[in-house]
Amino acid sequence: MKLTAISCILAALGAVAAGRPGPDQREITRINVLAVHAFSQGRGEKVYDRELEQYKDALDGLDYDTYHHLSSKMLQAKMGEEAVYEINSRYKLCVEPLSRESSGQTRLNVRVEMTPKEAQGRAGWERKPVNVIKTTLLISPDKKLKLRGLKLDRGELVVVLMLRD
Repeated sequence: MKLTAISCILAALGAVAAGRPGPDQREITRINVLAVHAFSQGRGEKVYDRELEQYKDALDGLDYDTYHHLSSKMLQAKMGEEAVYEINSRYKLCVEPLSRESSGQTRLNVRVEMTPKEAQGRAGWERKPVNVIKTTLLISPDKKLKLRGLKLDRGELVVVLMLRD
């Protein structure tokens, strides 16, 4: 009789423990990342690479006439863990999902790190990354959010984030 009662209690405790997400069962956040080189060539109209068609609405308000697709990636991270994407040799995107709000939005810590160009003739110069963007933001599923102000060859690097369900 005692053995049966203990078995029932252990089974109940196991069921309760299984219902709570453990460290490896936390919700995965998926974010599409698109890196774009925006610059001007004196054209009369805006020209977009074919890969940017579905992102035109996120880029339309910028004062450039040429939009070149650099790279894209689907980042995946668990809540509280940082995902890192090396956009190019100079810029790196770091995204950490913090929480999912009742509205369906996700709160993210976002950083863009830049590795400075080597300074010629400076003894002891180190190429330590610098945070050029560091923010916490709230993003809705399937809405595009752009990060900009990052200098890149006669224009700027624009990073577009889109949260996926």
